Order: sequence, then C-alpha cells, then structure tokens
Amino acid sequence: MDEPWKTWLAEPLPRVVSDSDAIGGRIRVHDEDFVVEEIPAYEPSGEGEHLFLWIEKTGKNTHDVVRALARTLGVSDQEVGTAGMKDRHAVTRQYVSVPWKAARAALAKDGGLADATGASATAAPSVTDVPSGTAGPSGTAGPSGTNDLPLGEGIRVLSAALHGNRLRTGHLRGNRFEIRIRDVHPEAAERIERAVARIEDHGIPNFYGEQRFGWDGQTVQLGLELLLKQNDGRRVRRNLLRLALSAVQSVLFNRVLMERYVDGLLHQAVDGDLMQVAPAGGFFNVEDVPREQARLESGEILLTGPMFGRKMRAPGGVAADREGRVLSQAGLSPDAFHGHGKLLEGARRPLLVRPRNLEAVVDSDGVVVRFELPAGAYATIVLREIMGATPPDDRSTSR
Repeated sequence: MDEPWKTWLAEPLPRVVSDSDAIGGRIRVHDEDFVVEEIPAYEPSGEGEHLFLWIEKTGKNTHDVVRALARTLGVSDQEVGTAGMKDRHAVTRQYVSVPWKAARAALAKDGGLADATGASATAAPSVTDVPSGTAGPSGTAGPSGTNDLPLGEGIRVLSAALHGNRLRTGHLRGNRFEIRIRDVHPEAAERIERAVARIEDHGIPNFYGEQRFGWDGQTVQLGLELLLKQNDGRRVRRNLLRLALSAVQSVLFNRVLMERYVDGLLHQAVDGDLMQVAPAGGFFNVEDVPREQARLESGEILLTGPMFGRKMRAPGGVAADREGRVLSQAGLSPDAFHGHGKLLEGARRPLLVRPRNLEAVVDSDGVVVRFELPAGAYATIVLREIMGATPPDDRSTSR
C-alpha cells in the first residue's frame, strides 16, 4: 500500500532562521535551565467550591502533582483539575484545582493552608495566602503558610484562592518560557540578534515536532490503522488510542502547513481560508481576499490549518481543495474521523506563531531566551529555529 506519510515524515521541516544564524548548544543540562509558567485564562474569583492552587514543581511532571494532591487531600485523581500538562525536566508553575469541600478538612488537620490563614475548617483561604517573598501569576504576595502543605520534595504551593468552576484542560492563554542554552556557537552573540529579528519579522511555522509521531512513525501507523478500520482498537490502551489518532491529525496538519510554506502562502490568504480573529477569537471564511489580506498583515486575523475531526469547521474554495488533496493522498476521507467520539472532535490550529516578548541575553554560561507562546504551541518550534535543529535532549511536553 502506498504510504506517502512516511515520505512526509522523512522530509526535514523548513526553518525561517538560516543555518548561518543558528547558535547550536544544549538545553536541560539542569532542570533549572528550563522554566515554564502558565499564563492563566482567568484568575480565581475568590469565591466558589473549587480551590485553585498556584504550584511550582521541579523534577516532577503534572501527573506527579495530581497524584500528590489527591493522596494528601483525600480526593480522587479525577477530581484534581489542570489546564495543561507540564514536563518533569523543568521548573514549572501552574494552577491546579481541587474541590474545596473535600479538601478543607484535610488542609485544617495537616496545619497547612487553612491554619496559616487563621481559617476554620469551613472557611475559605484568601488569594494573598502566598509564602513570604513569593508571587502568584498576578504578582500578589502575602504571609507565609501555604508552603506547609506536604506534597513531597519538588512541589510547592505558592498561593491559593477559591473559584466557581473546576480548572479544565485548555483553560489557559499560553505559557511563558525562560530557557538557558549552554555550549553555544562562539559567534552566538551576533547570531542570536539576527535570529530574533528574523523570527519577529516572519513568525514561525507552527509545526509539530517529530516526537509527536513515535519511533519510526509507529504511532502514526497505528492511528491510520484505526481510521481505516484495519484495527478495531479493542486491545489498545485508551491513552495510546488518543496519541495515535492525534499523531495522524498532526502529520496531516504538518503536510498542509508544509505545502503552504513551499508555495509561498504562509503569509498569504487564499479564497475560502478559515481565518481566526487574533489572538483566540471566532472563525470565518475568506470571501474578499484583498480585504482579509490587509487584516492578516496587520495581525488582526490568523491563518488556520486542519486538525481533522468530526466537528472540525472546514474551509471553502481553494483552501478546501488544498486540505482535501492532502487528506486524499493519505488515503483518508472526512468520514474516517467519525466513530471515535471525543478522541477525534477536530479543531483548527494557527499555521503561524509569533512569540511575544521574545528576547535573548548572552552571558558567560551561554544564552537565555525568554518568550511567550499561545496555548497549543510548543517551545520546541522556537528552539529549533534558534539552535538550528530540534535539540536531541529536548524531552519537553510543555505547552
């Protein structure tokens, strides 16, 4: 059977920064070299049935935090809410929510958060209950106490407040990164300046990295077998099902993006394009190309590509033809994405990312880069532009 996707995966992904401006180097020599902080979609209101904890972790992944909270507070893992998953090999800060009704007795008993604020077992903590000298995402600071919650080595509670809703996946605007790159090229000081300027001028193609597709594309292979009904999925773990189906979505997205890039259409609207109002507004189809091109160039709207699924909103015209051709080349039809429920609802994803507040500082230990990315974009795409390739030791799942 013809498998063009294998050829697609073998093709090197293009970069907007030239090789002569790449600085090379290594990341994650120490956990502290990779710092990620979520940018919340909203701050907790101070009232409600869910306790939001602003947590800093080092050398732990988000699953570790969820399990530690569930064990300490006497709730199930499913009752602990997170907006996104963060990697183990980093220092990360993020909100985690737990049901206040279930947690308050444990908090008072253990002498942590509730006792520190002088609250009874039925009282609510204040948003300013932050360890001395530590700030939450909004910059507030207050008395010590929250760090007494015993969650184990490498996990600290920095602040807490109540909110009316549980925290759910996707409840964030993006992530803020501070990454140290060591052992860089001798000309890194000059190169990084040109690389940053290039990225700010052109943005970055929002590719998925190769780690998404599994060893030798095996995760993609499984996903295609599921979509083509060559595997009924009964013997496949649910988390692997999700990964496999997502891998197919990702390789198709990358191909659509690659063809736009090669055809010089990464900054050009075409008839029928499904645009998104920046930064995360509604969608609409392009009918007047010159008018929408002007809005695209001003940054008011974004080009989007397909994460195919049963609920994905489709483009029209020329854009629909381009996306349909990629789907057909993979041996798939839109109907193939039905029958997998919430695992394959589908979505649209920006084709181009412009990191916000991008800056780089050169010192005796290498280069520190700082930037912000919208939810769903990976730091890897910025690092491969700056460093010249996907870092071989980049174990990030941080978004």
